[in-house]
Formats: sequence, C-alpha cells, structure tokens
Amino acid sequence: MSAKLAASSAAAAVAALVARRYVDAQRPPRILHADTQFLRRVVAALGELLRVGRAPSAFELNGLLSTVSIVLRLPPLRWPGDVCEQELTLDDGGLVRLTWSLPAEGRATAGAVLVLPGLNNSSGWAFVRHAMARLSADGFAACCLDYRGVGGLPLKSGRLGAMDSWRDLAQVLEAVRRGPPGRAAGLPLFALGFSMGGLMLAKHLSTGRGPPVRAAATVSSPLEPLASVACFEGSLAFRAVNAATTQGLKLNFLAGWAHHASTRRHVAAAIDWHALLTACSLREAEEALLCPLHGYEDANAYYRACTPEIEAIATPLLVIHAEDDPVIGLSSVPLARLAA
Repeated sequence: MSAKLAASSAAAAVAALVARRYVDAQRPPRILHADTQFLRRVVAALGELLRVGRAPSAFELNGLLSTVSIVLRLPPLRWPGDVCEQELTLDDGGLVRLTWSLPAEGRATAGAVLVLPGLNNSSGWAFVRHAMARLSADGFAACCLDYRGVGGLPLKSGRLGAMDSWRDLAQVLEAVRRGPPGRAAGLPLFALGFSMGGLMLAKHLSTGRGPPVRAAATVSSPLEPLASVACFEGSLAFRAVNAATTQGLKLNFLAGWAHHASTRRHVAAAIDWHALLTACSLREAEEALLCPLHGYEDANAYYRACTPEIEAIATPLLVIHAEDDPVIGLSSVPLARLAA
C-alpha cells in the first residue's frame, strides 16, 4: 500500500471513528472557522512528514475541519446575514430540520436554494456551511435539509434519512417555497445536492412532482447507484473508503439510537443487528438496516428505486464531477445519458 493511500485510508478511518460526535440531541454540531493559510501550512507540513506528495485542497481541508472541530468543541462558523432553524413534520410523522442562511435584512432576495448534504453529512459540516454562506452572501436564501434522524433529530417514524429520502422532497420544497419564518414567501426555487443529496435531487426532478425548481446542480453524486456501488466495491482504495464510510453510517445511527427512546421503539425489531454490526460495506449495512425498515427486498431493489430517469428531467441541471473522485468512480457516471 502506498504512503498516499495509507494516509488517506487512515484519515477516513479517523473520520468514521469520530462521526458519532455529530449526533447531538440538543443542537446541531459546531464548526470551526479558522485561518486557511495557517491550516494550509500545518497540513503541508504533515504532507511532507507522511510523504503524501501534495497539500490537500480547500475542499479536503473543510472535510478535515468538520471532523476535528466537533471533538475539540471549537466555535461555530460565522454566517453572514441572518440564520434561523425550523423543524418540519412530514405527512407520515417523520421529522426533518430546515436551517436557513439568509441575506442581510433589507437586501433583495434572488431566490431560495435548497441544499442537500450527502450521506453522514448535515447542516453542521463545514463544506455545507461554506456553500450556504456563499449563497446568502450572493443574495439567496439558502436552506439546508437535515434528514430524518440526522444532526441530533429524533426519529418520529420508521424511516431513516437515506437515498430514498427523495420521497420527502416535494413536501420539503413546498416548505422552502413558503420561505423562512418572518420573510417573504413565494421565492423562485433552486437546489444544490452533494453526493447522496445530488442523487436524491435528480431522482425527485425526474418524477416531475412538487413545486417547480428553476435550476439545479449536483456535486459528486452517484447518479447510477448500482454502478456506483459496484465501483465502490472494486479497487483496494475504493474498498478502504467504503469501509470507513460504512463505519460512519453505523456510528451515526447507533449514537442516535442510543440517545432517543422513540428511535429504539421504531426500529429495533426490524434490524438484523448482527449483520449491521459486522457490515464492512455500504451494501451490507443497507441490507441489514435500511432495507427491512423501508420495505425493500434487498440492496439492489433499494438502488433501483432511487435511480433517476435522467431523460425525464426537464429542469436545467448542472452535473459536477471530478475524474479522481475517491468515492464515486468516474466509470459509474452516466456520461452518455447526460450528454444526450
């Protein structure tokens, strides 16, 4: 194993081990806002020490900050303008949270942008908050969705925040269109999805349901889940990241399960606990946890139910993907379907 791969695998493993600290029953996690130049010097020195070969990007630094800031209980990122939170009860009783980052009072608002985080992420992650801060600074009302059971939310139904949370988006977008508390309603709608959130967004758009979205973007999203999971189970590097991501999923769920009695009542009987605790891949964890709770025969049925019909998407959609994405391999991106 190369030094670069060993370092990245170790970092992913550490991130998974501390992921449980993101579950807070009282408030969303707090995020560090620090001097980037100083951090670059620190990580560059670590890179030399580990012989990784390059300093990490700003995006990777944000991920590192999201991991360590909760452990150290560092102060939160400063948001420009106003910030507010509201809880939304869905039709089946499930509970989600909308966190708004708003332009400064008195400034015209260009529209509302629904921001959808990825798996194991929430409104507390640094890259999500940086995106929302940039949007609000540019005159948009940015609204991040924390899924069921994420960011300290108790589960009020038998469903978890997962890929098939696209089923909640019509109701969520309706709430976003109504606007934040005390602000103007009826804003033009836009949407931005990271990773799993981008898949959910594309799937929702392909159904044509809910209030109209004027334009949308996905970032590093598994638009063909079956192909993405097969790639994620391929090379040694992908399998290492897969295992680390799986541990984060399990830790997040177990921490929430331990905190909330309502969660235990809803899910305990349906889960294959031995399979969940011994799972080393997302497919194994999803078959033990999500499939029985959400009514899927197996993981493949779950992935097929969440695959968007790209050709049916009428909304202008920007798809952003890196050739060297460490989670979603480029070979799994449906480039031909997107180009058509």
